[in-house]
Amino acid sequence: MEKIRLLVFSLCLCVAENNSLIAQNTLPLSLEEISTPTSLIVRSSPHSDYITLELLGGIQAVSFEIYGMDGKEVYQGRINGTQLIEVSTWPSGTYFVICGLQREKLIINK
Repeated sequence: MEKIRLLVFSLCLCVAENNSLIAQNTLPLSLEEISTPTSLIVRSSPHSDYITLELLGGIQAVSFEIYGMDGKEVYQGRINGTQLIEVSTWPSGTYFVICGLQREKLIINK
């Protein structure tokens, strides 16, 4: 139920950068994850059996989840640095990687 609440209560955070506002999707999280400034990079290659997650700026491991378009969680873990995830058994489609205050879209093509 907690994970569903995280998906439902999305917020919008506007960040001033170079005299313009950038909207970022954010989610309510624990105080530990809010106070840890991080940036998640999601890399995938077409027809690859793996995706790479890279956490920048974090000094401690943080939790992340990956959800399918149907809202079901397909993967969860903790990351500190770089992590390789096998997706060979996942069907092609769109997924969302949620880590800290960040939500990234992931497309898998097979």
